[in-house]
Amino acid sequence: MKYCIARAHGGIGDILMMTPGIRALAEAGHEVCVAIDRHRTKNDTYYELLKNNEDVKFIYDYRYLNKDKFDKVVDITSVAYPYEQAGLKIGRATIFAKAMGVKINDETPYYNIERKIKIDNSIALHFFATEKRRSLSLKKAKAIIDWLLDCTSSNLILLDRCKEFSEIKNPRIIYCGNKNVEDAAIILKGANYFLGVDSGWMHIAAALSIPGTAIFGSTDPVTRIKDYKMIDAIYTSSNCRGCFYRACELDYDCMKSISVNQIIDRLKVDALLL
Repeated sequence: MKYCIARAHGGIGDILMMTPGIRALAEAGHEVCVAIDRHRTKNDTYYELLKNNEDVKFIYDYRYLNKDKFDKVVDITSVAYPYEQAGLKIGRATIFAKAMGVKINDETPYYNIERKIKIDNSIALHFFATEKRRSLSLKKAKAIIDWLLDCTSSNLILLDRCKEFSEIKNPRIIYCGNKNVEDAAIILKGANYFLGVDSGWMHIAAALSIPGTAIFGSTDPVTRIKDYKMIDAIYTSSNCRGCFYRACELDYDCMKSISVNQIIDRLKVDALLL
């Protein structure tokens, strides 16, 4: 059958969490195409994530999708929300695959880049997701960067697009905020370690088999990194943790309650960083 998997909105992580189900369809002998909302040009971030995926036959612009070309079109735009709002601990990759009509045994995403730039003794950092509820504060991010520069010999790969980070003058800083996703991923692929929040870069790190730690507040690590064998979690102790995007009356206490020292203590466990 000729399938089209369509998604009208989402982030980098959502695109990557589609890939286990797409692989299962391809392995079952189906021809799989993808329709995504931001495929405007060949430099688009979503296109860059999928262009080297051998399981994807063609990438369409969601806005102009002709459904008559396919035997089956599966629109997964909103399929995850009912599960998450109900508090069910099911990963989006599994939810997406179920909507596609396939089962998966591993939620690890697939992302293929052929090159890497090896940077010895390096840690890649990503502090800010697209939403405040999944992000650390700038103050905490800068404190972690300062500690790594002052107390370790690590080279730091900064993945966030952040003016304050771009202005840090230190030969051990590799700033990637001005690069497209593929060029930054080539550098990430050569890193020794990843530290970040629940964001697209966390999923890319898992796909590239980079060991590391991910920081969780409003999302539950069970629903994101259950099968990410090389990524551990720091999960907030806040009573409202794992709310899954419900309206917040506590100004995102889930992320505020995670301290810089808690993160640094986790980093200290890994001798490669010292």
